[in-house]
Amino acid sequence: MHAQELMRMGANIRLDGRQAIIAGRSRLTGAGVIASDLRASASLVLAALVAKGETVIDRVITSIADTKRLRRSCRAWARRSGGWSKSMVHNEGFLKLVNDAKSRVRETDIEGYKGMRAHDEKHLLVDVREDHEFAAGHVKGAVHMSKGTIERDIEAKVPDKATTLVLYCGGGFRSALVADNLQKMGYKNPVSLDGGWRALKESGLELE
Repeated sequence: MHAQELMRMGANIRLDGRQAIIAGRSRLTGAGVIASDLRASASLVLAALVAKGETVIDRVITSIADTKRLRRSCRAWARRSGGWSKSMVHNEGFLKLVNDAKSRVRETDIEGYKGMRAHDEKHLLVDVREDHEFAAGHVKGAVHMSKGTIERDIEAKVPDKATTLVLYCGGGFRSALVADNLQKMGYKNPVSLDGGWRALKESGLELE
């Protein structure tokens, strides 16, 4: 099963019966994947360490002992390779909330967003990260309204509920939750940017 999950990250794997034929790739891409057991967890974590962008691994651990072994293996790998990539393991309850929200909201990736800008599609870019994240760096011109306060402040700052709101967080999860809440408040065009700040940093867009 984890071969198919690795393929979602861009691995060049061809399955032939009980064999996997693998061709090397110069880059893997972060994705949402599911670990079926400890071996799958280890494989996916290692892939996430070298992947571009954020990887979210659901069901990554099966026991406390497994967790300790997995952490030891990953720390040893990180020492040998020179560091960690930006991967994150989210709690199951949080992922359920996010996946539920994603089933209702519109999403775009970085290429889709750059296309919106190239075609001069009118929109407001909103950074929904925490204050310290925004202060550390953000897209030039982005409006900052963090998750938890945007629901309180949005109607005063953006009274036109037909406005296209492109929302970004660190990787696209919090922004999906915000987009869902804004739809419940009557906003017609919230868009969650999948890949979030990690994708924006590498997009070539002007940052502050």
